[in-house]
Amino acid sequence: AAMGDADGDETAKAAAALEECVALLSSDSREKKFVGMLLVTRLLPDGDDDLVLTRVYGATGFHAFVTSMLRAAPSPVEAAESPSGDDTPRAGDGDPEGRAAQATASHSLALATCAALSKAPAVATDVSMVERLSLFGSAMARKGRYASLPSSAVADACEAATRVVAAGGESAAGKAAESGVLAAAAVAIENAAAEMAPTETEKAKDADPDRNLPLLGAMRLLAMLLESPNAMRGVCGHGSESDDGGGHGVTLATGERELGDAESGRKKNSDEKSADDKKHAKTAKAAARALPALAKTFACSPGQPTQIEALRCLSLLLSALPARAPFGKLTAALAKAARPKRLGNLGNAKSGTDKEELTPTEITLMPNWLHDLRGGVSSVLRAKAPRELRHVALDLCAAACDLVGPSWLCFDLLSGAAEGLTETKTKGKNSVSFFRLVLELTRVETAVLLHDLTRDDREVRQNARRMLHVPLVVYERLVSALAQDCEAGEAFDLNEGSDGQSESKSGSLLSPETAAAAVGALADVAEKLLEFLELLSSGDDSQKEKENPHGIEPALDAGVFLATIRALSAFLAELPEPHARRVNALLPSLFAENTSENNSRALSPSPNARALVIRFLLPYVLQATETPEGLDAFAAANGPGACAFLLERVVASGDGKNQLDKLEACGVVAAAVAALRNGADGSVKGLVGETLGERCGEVFWRTLPSLVVWAVSVTGGFKKKQGDDDDGVLAVVFRFAGLAKSETKREKKTWRDALATMEFLVPGGCDLGEGGSVGGGGFLGQGTEGGVDGNAARGFDEPIEL
Repeated sequence: AAMGDADGDETAKAAAALEECVALLSSDSREKKFVGMLLVTRLLPDGDDDLVLTRVYGATGFHAFVTSMLRAAPSPVEAAESPSGDDTPRAGDGDPEGRAAQATASHSLALATCAALSKAPAVATDVSMVERLSLFGSAMARKGRYASLPSSAVADACEAATRVVAAGGESAAGKAAESGVLAAAAVAIENAAAEMAPTETEKAKDADPDRNLPLLGAMRLLAMLLESPNAMRGVCGHGSESDDGGGHGVTLATGERELGDAESGRKKNSDEKSADDKKHAKTAKAAARALPALAKTFACSPGQPTQIEALRCLSLLLSALPARAPFGKLTAALAKAARPKRLGNLGNAKSGTDKEELTPTEITLMPNWLHDLRGGVSSVLRAKAPRELRHVALDLCAAACDLVGPSWLCFDLLSGAAEGLTETKTKGKNSVSFFRLVLELTRVETAVLLHDLTRDDREVRQNARRMLHVPLVVYERLVSALAQDCEAGEAFDLNEGSDGQSESKSGSLLSPETAAAAVGALADVAEKLLEFLELLSSGDDSQKEKENPHGIEPALDAGVFLATIRALSAFLAELPEPHARRVNALLPSLFAENTSENNSRALSPSPNARALVIRFLLPYVLQATETPEGLDAFAAANGPGACAFLLERVVASGDGKNQLDKLEACGVVAAAVAALRNGADGSVKGLVGETLGERCGEVFWRTLPSLVVWAVSVTGGFKKKQGDDDDGVLAVVFRFAGLAKSETKREKKTWRDALATMEFLVPGGCDLGEGGSVGGGGFLGQGTEGGVDGNAARGFDEPIEL
């Protein structure tokens, strides 16, 4: 009973305090309102009673009073315009420092009040609270009158803005972006992270003890806005949005993505220099400037909530948003943020071709935040983090490679600080290289998810479909990184020789042992992808019905199928030999058209998917058609018909593309004609029957007229000197365009004449690009002991200790 009485007394006291608080806030006296606000921050900081919070906020005249306190000005002139400068007792009218301190106290109290009361959805969605978003943003960025705001008040501003946006949905998010809140959140992150590791001088001064308090709230707010479509437009601008992840190579052969309108729209915005355009660019720059702070937080706070929020923001800024708007303002800002400190870019240059060795100074050409990013990814992958977090970290790896090149994966620097230069391979004998860490996690995740796709559990299959693209994209980047590193080593050996050189002067970032074992691990993943495709190819309709008896969605969709083919093709472009026999057996199913007659044989679910499959496999086909076995497989799969289908798609897509897409289309045309040339050449040499040569010749003569017309229209967008290189794909297209004036080479004759014309258009030594573009570099097959049958190096011997 005594306890019950005590509870009743506490309730009565709370009710009395509430009534007193509301009465004070409703008073006409500014001093009483001020005391009431102090009571609000003392009584309600942890309150969760929406009715109480709403009643307090509804006190007479309280809305205007809070706004006037937020607008309190530190200077006498501004104070005359806004009487809120007189809210608090002060030392004297002539004391500027005193007035500034009083104004800052008013700001802090008002922001704390807004943060406490906005817990109630009715308060957070109130028009007056939404209208304060611009003031919250100014406070977060410490602009103007808020320059001296303490970190605790900045944190309150972040909290209040977050609750307003969360309660108001897309409408509030759009308003926040327009009001500069997104940019302000980025500035708050930058300021808070810069103070995470204070210098000894700052410690001695006992600077703001809450200096990094706003960090977590600012990151949560930034992530919330970046996830909002309305707010996202504020940082990306009106660039084109794409539903394919922004990968140019995916769509060129099909002509699905109409980038012409986006390109013209981008130029129009640039010419008009509209106010919105400038605002979007400014917001994008602010977001990009926060990258170093986010990467530093990501690397320096393992296992903490700040690391998770930093990972979330980095994923949105570096991966999700550039994919949705590949030509938006953010993409340009990111490129600038990733620009090397001095001339030279280790992400794109071949390390070892121009320099004797990679010195620590040259390594740091890459901005420090990219090394911090690698450190954060490493800590997540090494920890026993949830699977979703590991996938987001892997996705960041792919995004970093897209930004600065695949060689980012080959560095072992895990910090952008000066001491980070000494962290390479000095963490004990159990430490492993960053490349190997990413590769092993990718290998494991790919194998597990491919297995999940074949299970009976619908939810497991759906989850696997949702997650599989991440390790597959990272796998492609790993293949490219290893190929580039091997190529750098080969180039160094050619230029400098390898007699007695130290390892640091090898031109490669990866050790020979790591590179050799990585080839085997990559081959293992390719084998798993092949097994999955073989399982799909071997299953008949009755088996499919057995796996899916209730008419649930099919076990495979186009996205999973194409991602699998693309990842496998990336490896085959560099090292086709280990799996050539099995790939050749699959070619008929992969190239077949999905019609009512042969739908049980064709794997491609649509014409678009078929075009992409053929395009992805072109690098493999180019190498396979130089062997008798590959020529037989090319004939059995109706390779000439597949090439004709692809060429017709390119021609039908027209030339309304930007220059990147035009170059890609030129590469596809050159590679498809080169495959036809290889088929006819094999017939001439007796490696395969003449039937294949005849079919290749027939396809070539049939598609040549439309290809010439297409080439004339495409080359109009390039300068002639760009096609003067006789070894590139542009030269091939310029030669096609030249046939418009030459009737002799366009006359339909025999298939042997077609071969002669194709050899003129696409000479045997023509440079068709590398694995990521069209042709295969083949560097993974060089320098491996015991040949390239995949048995010499089967991956790493010892597992990684997490």
